[in-house]
Amino acid sequence: MLEVVLAHAEGPWPVLEQWKRLLPTWFVAACSDDVAGQSCVLDKWSLRAWIFWFQPGRRQWRWWAGRVEAGDRLLVELLVECRPYLRGAVEWLCKVAGATPA
Repeated sequence: MLEVVLAHAEGPWPVLEQWKRLLPTWFVAACSDDVAGQSCVLDKWSLRAWIFWFQPGRRQWRWWAGRVEAGDRLLVELLVECRPYLRGAVEWLCKVAGATPA
């Protein structure tokens, strides 16, 4: 999934409807509708907010490495460019993908 996002790091950033076609359906389905955002749903990200904070110029972190450990555990390492940093978008991606905090 990150390959899809990173493939658009240069050039024009796709609009919401394009992202709905580009991203996996399981991720799009897990995000809240922007209409639901009007009621202040805090336990789900809207797809619009997620793609906004995943734009290269807005992220304060970069993917550094990822590796499988102990057979079924994926360890993700991020390069943090400044502190404090906003990490909610990447945490939402991990949560929806089935990750549990270490």
